[in-house]
Amino acid sequence: MDLNTIKQAAGKLMIDRRVHIDREKGGAYYHGERVAGTVLILRNIVVPEDCSYDDILTVASWFHDIGKGIEPHNVYGAVLAKEALREYCSPKEVDEIAGLIELHCERCPQSNDYTAWVKLLQDADLIDHFGTFTIWMDFLHSSFEEKSIEQTFTYDEAEWEKHCQKYRNLLNYDVSKSIIDDKINFINEFYARFRVEGRGGIYKF
Repeated sequence: MDLNTIKQAAGKLMIDRRVHIDREKGGAYYHGERVAGTVLILRNIVVPEDCSYDDILTVASWFHDIGKGIEPHNVYGAVLAKEALREYCSPKEVDEIAGLIELHCERCPQSNDYTAWVKLLQDADLIDHFGTFTIWMDFLHSSFEEKSIEQTFTYDEAEWEKHCQKYRNLLNYDVSKSIIDDKINFINEFYARFRVEGRGGIYKF
């Protein structure tokens, strides 16, 4: 596979698309880029002895949300990816990539039915939705909804904790849980400071 050519193809298909009205144009493409970086970091930790699927994981990451906006996007995404990759990959590679895309949001951490490659993509995808990305999405949504700064940093903390726990429980690997815990702590610290400074205070002073 020529990864540079395939990445350019992914960009042509997704970089000008807006899959949600309150998100940035090209969001699915940039998310795929980040997931591709994360999935290889996880693979090096979880399966350090086997890099044979790195190219498959990378391409699957770039294309995993190509069907976003058409639900179930994982199923439609697998079909769209097959068509998009036909001229760049072998039939076996296309099937492997599409298989990962189709299962990327069918999370079942207690199951032994999924390969490590599926689980790595699932975790990398979830991990990217937390941390600085959470704050970026909150700000985009607030801007679209024309919310005030007070409305942006005011939220139900109990519901937020439930949200975090729900998605943490969907992760397959302990290292993924450690990473997401760090990201959640960052978000909580950011909003604690945001609330103080947003009301004219000085944080930790």
